[in-house]
Amino acid sequence: GGTAPVSGAWYHVVAVYDGATAKLYVNGAKAAEAAQTSYVPGQSGGFAIGGRADGAFWWNGSADEVALYSKALTAEEISAHYANGTANNPGTTYQSLVLAQTPIAYYRLNEGAYTTPTSVPSTANSGTAGASIAGSFNPGMKAGADGPKPPTYTGFAASNVGGGFNGSAGYVGTPFQMNDMTDFTMMGWVRRGAVKSGRGGYFGQNDLLEFGDADGGANIE
Repeated sequence: GGTAPVSGAWYHVVAVYDGATAKLYVNGAKAAEAAQTSYVPGQSGGFAIGGRADGAFWWNGSADEVALYSKALTAEEISAHYANGTANNPGTTYQSLVLAQTPIAYYRLNEGAYTTPTSVPSTANSGTAGASIAGSFNPGMKAGADGPKPPTYTGFAASNVGGGFNGSAGYVGTPFQMNDMTDFTMMGWVRRGAVKSGRGGYFGQNDLLEFGDADGGANIE
């Protein structure tokens, strides 16, 4: 859905499933929609960021402010998130807007840099499920990477950081299982690195939902 992401630019990407239809949004606008009746819950790993939880399909780039909701957000709600992140004078912070929709999981990826692999940190969950589904950085994952920030992305603090991925190893893993969710929305910001993956995951749960670059980086799928 949509045009190929350009290296070095931030994109707001959203995947929505309402029990019957799958939708993709890029930078606040719907890029693709299709009926999906063959949904099969995955069993081989939990929600992950930057690759699949089974250690495959690494993605090269940065991610930030990754949120998972147990409901299908509307087009208007999704557009409002993108508009907030890019507005000149937003009325509230992007973080406040996300939390107002009560996400189950919200990984801001604000943890500081660390030395691999001796002190791999956990990443806090600001969503309603709390610390029980906190994530963990895996070796190869970079904490303290650049995140969207002013003056272009004014919904964020000037010191905002995200997570970095090298396309060959490292991801953020969590214990959360999406298997019993009938509706959901996944949302976050991504900035592709210079090296494009043939197929690389932004965030999701392998087998159940794979969301990311496809076709050698030519599409979001």
